[in-house]
Amino acid sequence: MERGDDVTAWGEHLAALDDELARREAEALTSGTWTPRELAALASERDALAEQWDELAAVHDARATRRDEAALARDVEATRRGRRRDSGAGAHDPAGERFLAARERDAALVEREGSRAERQHASDDRGRGARARERAAADRDQAVQRAEAGDAEVSALHQALETSRQVGMARGMLMERHGVDGDGAFRLLAALARQAASTVPEAAAVLVAAAGARGAGAGQPADAPGG
Repeated sequence: MERGDDVTAWGEHLAALDDELARREAEALTSGTWTPRELAALASERDALAEQWDELAAVHDARATRRDEAALARDVEATRRGRRRDSGAGAHDPAGERFLAARERDAALVEREGSRAERQHASDDRGRGARARERAAADRDQAVQRAEAGDAEVSALHQALETSRQVGMARGMLMERHGVDGDGAFRLLAALARQAASTVPEAAAVLVAAAGARGAGAGQPADAPGG
């Protein structure tokens, strides 16, 4: 489609793109499965759409200007005919001159009404472009938020893995030290945490750190309660 050759079809095409992007955006927000990269790509598409809306608005403005110029030309011609009639230059057919002058003024009025309609279309198109940019900014905010949430989730997973590793090591040390099974070792670890007014992971970290400080071959944790 040649832009400007069929302005109405161009506007309908952009409106259809707008609807499609809105549908995809709603899907992204409700499903929660879109990646930050996908949301950023959607934002870029919205920016491109906004540029096209601005281009279409410029076409409407240009068409309005042409219609204003045509209206002015019609008014000039109507004035010329009126002067011809009044000066007697058109005395051979004054009624005809009056009719032609009125026709030119009517045509000028039609051109001005068309110009106003074109400028309204331009204003509407710029509004659509502005809204597309607002949605693009919102999509980018969502992309940033999901990226940050993903980073926090990865960090939390790493922390959970490290905590689990340390609790497992502490339980193993207590099992070896006190000859108890896994459940018994966990109860000893929980008792150590209560005595220190800390959490089980914190107590496990202390035991592991103490064992490391004594040397890799020592493997002797602090005594558990009741040991």
